[in-house]
Amino acid sequence: MSASKTLRKLEVVSPVPADIDIANSVEPFHISEIAKELNLSPKHYDLYGKYKAKVLLPVLDELEGSGDGYYVVVGGITPTPLGEGKSTTTVGLCQALGAFLDKKVATCLRQPSQGPTFGIKGGAAGGGYSQVIPMDEFNLHLTGDIHAITAANNLLAAAIDTRIFHESTQSDKALLNRLCPLNKEGKRSFSDIMFRRLKRLGISKTKPEELTPQEVKKFARLDIDPASITWRRVMDVNDRFLRKITIGQGPEEKGMVRETGFDISVASEIMAVLALTTSLADMRERLGKMVIGNSKAGDPVTADDLGVGGALTVLMKDAINPTLMQTLEGTPVLVHAGPFANIAHGNSSIVADKIALKLVGPGGFVVTEAGFGSDIGTEKFMNIKCRYSGLTPQCAVIVATIRALKMHGGGPEVVAGKPLDRAYTTENVSLVEAGCVNLARHISNTKAYGVNVVVAVNMFATDSEAELNAVRNAALTAGAYDAVVCTHHAHGGKGAVELGIAVQKACENVTQPLKFLYSLDISIKEKIEAIARSYGASGVEYSEQAERQIEMYSRQGFSGLPICMAKTQYSFSHQASEKGAPTGFVLPIRDVRASIGAGFIYPLVGTMSTMPGLPTRPCFYDIDLDTATGKVDAGNDSHGEEEQNSLKRENGNKKRAVEKERVESDYQKYRWQPRHCNIPRMNGKIMLEMLRGKRLVFVGDSLNRNMWESLVCILRNSVEDKSKVFEASGREEFRSESSYSFIFEDYNSSVEFFQSPFLVQEWEMESKNGSKTETLRLDMLERSSDKYKTADVLIFNTGHWWTHEKTLDGRGYYQEGSHVYSQLNVDKAFRKALRTWARWVETKTDPFKTLVFFRGYSVSHFRGGEWDSGGKCDSETKPLMEETYFEEDPPMVKILESTLKRMRTPVFYLNVTRMTNFRRDAHPSVYREQNTTEEERSSSRVQDCSHWCLPGVPDSWNEIVYSHMLFKHKQKELKQQKQQQQRLVHNSMRLH
Repeated sequence: MSASKTLRKLEVVSPVPADIDIANSVEPFHISEIAKELNLSPKHYDLYGKYKAKVLLPVLDELEGSGDGYYVVVGGITPTPLGEGKSTTTVGLCQALGAFLDKKVATCLRQPSQGPTFGIKGGAAGGGYSQVIPMDEFNLHLTGDIHAITAANNLLAAAIDTRIFHESTQSDKALLNRLCPLNKEGKRSFSDIMFRRLKRLGISKTKPEELTPQEVKKFARLDIDPASITWRRVMDVNDRFLRKITIGQGPEEKGMVRETGFDISVASEIMAVLALTTSLADMRERLGKMVIGNSKAGDPVTADDLGVGGALTVLMKDAINPTLMQTLEGTPVLVHAGPFANIAHGNSSIVADKIALKLVGPGGFVVTEAGFGSDIGTEKFMNIKCRYSGLTPQCAVIVATIRALKMHGGGPEVVAGKPLDRAYTTENVSLVEAGCVNLARHISNTKAYGVNVVVAVNMFATDSEAELNAVRNAALTAGAYDAVVCTHHAHGGKGAVELGIAVQKACENVTQPLKFLYSLDISIKEKIEAIARSYGASGVEYSEQAERQIEMYSRQGFSGLPICMAKTQYSFSHQASEKGAPTGFVLPIRDVRASIGAGFIYPLVGTMSTMPGLPTRPCFYDIDLDTATGKVDAGNDSHGEEEQNSLKRENGNKKRAVEKERVESDYQKYRWQPRHCNIPRMNGKIMLEMLRGKRLVFVGDSLNRNMWESLVCILRNSVEDKSKVFEASGREEFRSESSYSFIFEDYNSSVEFFQSPFLVQEWEMESKNGSKTETLRLDMLERSSDKYKTADVLIFNTGHWWTHEKTLDGRGYYQEGSHVYSQLNVDKAFRKALRTWARWVETKTDPFKTLVFFRGYSVSHFRGGEWDSGGKCDSETKPLMEETYFEEDPPMVKILESTLKRMRTPVFYLNVTRMTNFRRDAHPSVYREQNTTEEERSSSRVQDCSHWCLPGVPDSWNEIVYSHMLFKHKQKELKQQKQQQQRLVHNSMRLH
């Protein structure tokens, strides 16, 4: 193969930037260049802008007789709710084959629904350095196929209810006359589509007037049973409130009321038809055969019976052409169809695969992805898609992760939106080995189809070499052709080169023909039971409803269709909690339904939702348009794995304030953003201008020092001449002294910190025997307060030191005047201390000069220990993403808020409690101090789960301070402008 002009090698950086940042860093090739590399001329495609094109179906006729490339399907092990990276692996493999191994390659992917894109899942363009671009065009609209499906689906829905309405108000003869109106010559005739119904009814007459009264009734009256209608309206938006609706309530509908609902567009049978069709003629037949319900006599009613099959085909005529796009490294991608992987077969279209196989030709590679684990997606790919396409794959890739295998080995539950347990981020080879039973079953099931199996281990930063070797050994023992560790997310195609080589060898050395799991000649139940055995079930149990449906479909002549099992993707069994490779269970079938046009029967093993709902914080919060450039701004780095709370990714281009040994750096990439407004990013130069000639002072415990360090670093980085920023006393160590002050010389400004963990004064009382006892003076602010009372900005905090040791115990520790309380509850003591602080603010500060903040309680995340005796926050690598997660505020928060409400002097309350509750991942944990080898290995290693890494959480606190100061500054400017205008008006009046 000659060198391609569109292939590019990526310059990767670490840590991996947000997906949207990577996508925007690469200028896509004009799609005509990608088409040219596939030997497509302009007559073979229609352009949809600069980066998309519809490849026209006639190209298949032109290439008929030419050889096909190798055919590869990518599936996976049973996934966690976070997903294991099949789409990313599919793209990464193709980039490796094309950009590094010099093979002609094409990727075939499903088109994502915009419902999940705006909802919880986010986009589906891959991730990291293995993506389809432009990702915004890929995820939204594309070339309108889903909109065409929506229009066609809803046309059929309208036809159903319209037909019921008109049949209820007209005689048989009147119906016939309206269905076959008089032409210009005064004669009635059947339209072409009506002959389809006549033929199905066994009526051979060609003119309406030839029909007998019985035949008129039989032809004109569909007599649809409203209770049997399975066809629902659709829209490509997640809208839970349309799952169940009542239609026909208008006065002109004459009481024709019935319950129905909306599904999401990709759940429409028309989507499955599009994915399984092989030609325009085939699509026309499939659309016409779609069954929408039964007549009252129990006969199936089709789209052609309603006379709408032809119109549906017209609406879908352009949608049948797959869309050509490209990867980051310039390899071609065909995007087409996106059927559900539960009630449908979860694979991209046959048409796209066939075109791609011809375009890459012998020796080339077509790689397509199957939804969910291989027990669902790959099984349906083989038994449904390959039956209808006649295509034979040579290799099946199974994507596995250490995380998922640990879960199957008995690891703690993995929940989307919650931090991973330490078990998933530390080495545990035995847990991985135990979980490999799941991988082994996927390998044996997939090998049974006659293909070579290659395992792709999608590597994460926390995976150890021993764990990866354990997976590779288990895969080879289970019969995999090869098992390869991949880093395509971090390195693009380069990270999947070994996978590409393994896939190439597997394709070249396949020795068996394609074998199906079951024959189409056996009964519906026998097919279901064959699939159940592959899951590990010992038997199948059918509900009464399922028995009735199976009997009906068999009677109607549909028993020869393949089976599309609708069950949970999180287990081989019907129970998502059953991990590993369960056996001996009985698979319950609660209902059986059919997509006759698409061509399969789908038993329902569990409850399936066909209309998702929106989460509390949908992904649309993070999508906006840069109106200056026209580019889409997808601020949130969403991988379709977790519901996002109010945290926003940022690049984190500031240097670390404290550099220790922590390697994992995702904690730097999150930024707090309130739901109903946008906090402006900190602009250090503007902040310093607002502080020109002023003092900003932090007073409180080490958490406020944490915040002070953050602000000093941010402001210093905005100053060009760093030599003009220095600590006033020349100290370099900021962990022992009680106060520090950084001077910003060019601005005549200082940013200071005074250590005062209680705000009130720590004291010593001399007892009668001469010994000294430590107390806490609840009636006196700490003695350094005179040094900062004239500051221009004051930021106070207290809290953590009230939660342990003497303070919490309260015996003989609290003092007012000369009185030492023998016992005082800590909450009462805290309230007294805050009242003392409040009186000091109201009497010692100038409200016209000094802006006062109080930063609230910052949450600690100690587990398995308290304060300085344990903790496990080093296992946390992701923020808590469940926005509805709620922990009741500590009592001190309520006491603080009550105190602030009573104050006459305005104090701006920085309530960071809930914000910090989500950030279990952002503490220094074990990385605050350098540790010896013995300390590293110690199970009781002390962790810091209260302070925060920098860059990190305190940056957000400072941004809120900055935002409030900016607001106050602009208020002041507006007031000054107004006063100036008033003076001008006044002076003008005096002149007159």
